[in-house]
Order: sequence, then C-alpha cells, then structure tokens
Amino acid sequence: MNKHFILALDTGSAPMSPADLETALRAIGTERYHDLHPFHDLLHGGHLDKGQVQAWALNRYCYQAAIPRKDASLIGRCEDRELRREWLHRVTDHDGNCEDPGGIERWLILTDGLGLDRDYVVSQQGALSTTRFAVEAYVRFVREKSLLEAVASSLTELFAPSIHRRRIAGMLKNYSFIDETVVAYFRRRLDQAPRDAQFALDYVKRHAVTVEQQRAVLAALTFKTEVLWAQLDALHYAYVTPGNIPPGAFRPAPSAPFDACQAPGTAGPKERMIMIRKQAPWLGIVAGLLVAAPAQATDFQVKMLSKGEKGMMVFQPDALKIAPGDTVTFVSVDPGHNAELIRNMAPEGAEPFAGKPSETVSHTFSVPGVYGVKCRPHYAMGMVMAIAVGEPINLDAAKAMKHPGKAQKVMDTALAELH
Repeated sequence: MNKHFILALDTGSAPMSPADLETALRAIGTERYHDLHPFHDLLHGGHLDKGQVQAWALNRYCYQAAIPRKDASLIGRCEDRELRREWLHRVTDHDGNCEDPGGIERWLILTDGLGLDRDYVVSQQGALSTTRFAVEAYVRFVREKSLLEAVASSLTELFAPSIHRRRIAGMLKNYSFIDETVVAYFRRRLDQAPRDAQFALDYVKRHAVTVEQQRAVLAALTFKTEVLWAQLDALHYAYVTPGNIPPGAFRPAPSAPFDACQAPGTAGPKERMIMIRKQAPWLGIVAGLLVAAPAQATDFQVKMLSKGEKGMMVFQPDALKIAPGDTVTFVSVDPGHNAELIRNMAPEGAEPFAGKPSETVSHTFSVPGVYGVKCRPHYAMGMVMAIAVGEPINLDAAKAMKHPGKAQKVMDTALAELH
C-alpha cells in the first residue's frame, strides 16, 4: 500500500479525496495482487505439468463455489435496495439462471477438460486445507464486517482483467489440453469483472468519507489480496516446491504427463532432440546421429536436489568439465527444480535450453566455452552450476556475471573449480 496514504490516515489529518482514495486502493493491487505470485508465472508460462494444473483448478473451485455464498450473505443483511439490486447479479453470474449456466458451471467445464472427476471436484475433498480455510475466512469477513468493508473487499476485481488476459493467452499457447471451451470462464469475466468493480469502486468512494472508514476499506482490500495470495502459497508448497502434498489432498496421477504446445518455429533441432529423448530413448540415439554427435560423446548426469552434499537446493555436481559434443542430463531427483541456461553466461553461438519444473532434461553442448546453469525457482538460493566445454574461452566474462543472493558465492566457487 502507498505509504503516503497510510501516513495521511495515521496522523489524524483530513480524510482523502475520492480521487486520492481510489489511487490508494489501486496501489494495493499494484503491490499485492496475486498476479505477482510465482505460481502464476509458472502457470501462464507453460511451466507446469498437467497434474499441477489440475491441482490449481481443483483448489480454485473452492473459491469459485464460495463466491455466490459470500455475495448472498452480503445481500441478506443489506437495507440498501439499490445495493441489493446491483449485487444480486453477482450471485446469478456464478450460480446461473435459465439463460446462462453461470460461472461455477463454466469452471466445472474447465475441470472436466482437465480430466478431473466432476463429483470429486464438487466435493472439495481433495482441496488443500489452507485453501478451504482461506476461502471460508473471506466468506466470514463479508458476513461479519460492515457493508462498506464487505464491498471494498471485492475490489480485487479492479485488477482481474489483466490476469485473465494473460491466463487465456498463456494457457492456450502452452498447453495442448487447453482449448477455447476450457477458458470460457475467463473470457466471460473479461466483461463481468470491470462492470462489478466499477460499481463497487463508486460505492466505496461515495461512502468512505471519514478517516476511519477509509482506513477500513484499505484494510479490507489488503485482506482480500492476502486471501488470494495464501491460496497460491499453499499450491506452490504442495505441488511445486518442496512438493509436500498433505494427507488426503489431491495427488496427480503419475501417468499425467506434461503436454505443452511448442509454438511453431521456436524449437531448434537440439530442443526437438531433447523432447524425442524423453519420449523414446532409442529415437534419441538416432536423433543424436542425425545432428552429427561425436562417436565417443559422453552423457554426464547432474542431480537436482533439495538437499545434497553441499547443502540445500543444489546441483550435484555444481562444476563439470566436458568435451564439445558431450551431453549433460539434469536428473529430477527432488520435485520443484528445473535446469536452464543462465542468460548471457554462455559462449557466442551456444544453444539455449530450459527444462520445466520437476523435469529430467538433457542438453548436448557443442560450442566450447563456459556455461552457467540455474534452477529458476531457487536461483537466489544458490542453485547454480558451471560447465566448462573444452577450452573455457569466455571464462573472464563468466566470472564478471552478477548473480542474486547466495548464487554469487556458489557460482564463484564453481568457476574456481574449473581452472
């Protein structure tokens, strides 16, 4: 939240103008809305496997199903006829009516498309306990707080259209199991959310006229952003890293593969070879011959670990010397890690690569020089390694690279081992 506005409200000065109040509310979204959460970057960027997307959709259903309940509770204690009339369509937007099946049904179409059993989704039995607690905390907030605070808590819809657009584009592009039928919920919300948000914003600006009321509506919106963020924290912890799924929660089937779409023209021959290797090792051998891999090329293995010989979040080994044409296979031992080339830390002409989280991936290094490799989710925690391919012609440039957090020390040590 913008500190200027907090200070103004805390020092007993005059209330903010409606325009300044709107600015303060929007600042909360800029700093706290869940589009900033790393889980959404993974989801929209195509970096999750099908099981992880299923887990997201199943848990998010708890929130979707609760929306009409919380809106009905607001209407049930509201004396303002205009507010009741306007708020009523929020219930039917999700529960549906004779002309429209509603948002909950569209969400169930999404989970159907992901291969989840509808009765299991509706039962919410596989949802994370943190998800259920967060959702019910929001329902209670709307039921028990003032009408003004309840309305203000809905203002996260001010920021929803941008994340819906990113979600539609990213999921259609990156997942072959996603189609227009599955994203119908988000397309509909592109029109509904701005309408609902504008009414709520105008209501708050008209009725939050004292310092106490303005402080309350800012706190209400902050609380709502925390509800949304907490749900993603739980998903990331259970299904990305460290991958600690609690007893009773949904467990993706081992056979649910990552099924991302490769955009035309974006995969070079080596990337295609990597995909072939993962699907059929014997085809990988043929593909290796087709790209003229040296006859005596060696395949080195590097383990991706949450805890290894040198500590937490490590590549093992974290320094490796190989010859041009050799392959390195980054083995997913512990879930939540990936291997990808560090941008600008490779010799000129080197092919980039980037594995998905929890994915074993291989890459053939053909161009001599020094390469930096990172685990993107744990880069700042020091999960990096250095690979010298033949003559380390770009060693000085590699040493000059800056890395975040603990990664700098780990990389410096790894480069020293390559001398």
